[in-house]
Amino acid sequence: EYVGRYGDIDWYDDAIATIPAATMVAVGAVPNIHTLILGGLDRGIDYAGLAAFLAGSGVKLALCMPETGEKIAEMLADLGAGEKAKLTPTLEEAVDAAFELTPRGQAVVLSPAAASYNAFRNFEEKGNRYKELVKGHG
Repeated sequence: EYVGRYGDIDWYDDAIATIPAATMVAVGAVPNIHTLILGGLDRGIDYAGLAAFLAGSGVKLALCMPETGEKIAEMLADLGAGEKAKLTPTLEEAVDAAFELTPRGQAVVLSPAAASYNAFRNFEEKGNRYKELVKGHG
């Protein structure tokens, strides 16, 4: 879902992406993607394929939230792409970092590749909070 253009950055909400394959599709579908916000509840899913995909993708920055984001950041480092990963403990911090670190004219996508139950009731609540943060930033 296209959220809009804020801070001269295009923002997308794909909070429904709760598995790695869905996140890979989102990355491929969004033009000018620079920043990916990901991470959530660890359900024991293997993230090696996603990490390898991100290491070779056009994504320049992966803002990694607990719990799975931390694992993905470690995997990116092991693949020699650690510079792409930045740990952000909360969604609020991830949105702040995205505003600060995403070049103007580029895109940010929330696509967690994990369930949201470690911090939110469900993906809808996570997506709604993301949209509130983006629209209310500044």
